[in-house]
Amino acid sequence: MISFRSYSVYFSMPKLQQVFPVKKPVIGMVHIQYRRGIELQKLIDSTLHDMEALQNCGIDGLIFENWGLEYSSPNVKKDESSYLCKVIDVARRKARVPYGI
Repeated sequence: MISFRSYSVYFSMPKLQQVFPVKKPVIGMVHIQYRRGIELQKLIDSTLHDMEALQNCGIDGLIFENWGLEYSSPNVKKDESSYLCKVIDVARRKARVPYGI
């Protein structure tokens, strides 16, 4: 996944201002707390809860992060990436602000 830090190199200020209506946007980090063996619905519920809390506080954007994955190799396991894709697919439909991954 592309983090905001590496992606921000391609975001010039005029483009940033097109995405966000404010001069200095506040972007909230949504931690997708994946752990091996966790049920998908629990992961979705936890992510949506955090996302709603951030949006209700008036943030300008969201960034989704795969928090809690232990990287012991450069390869992400298929079940991990599958869960993350499913969670983000559900969460993006409930996002009321711009978001990134």
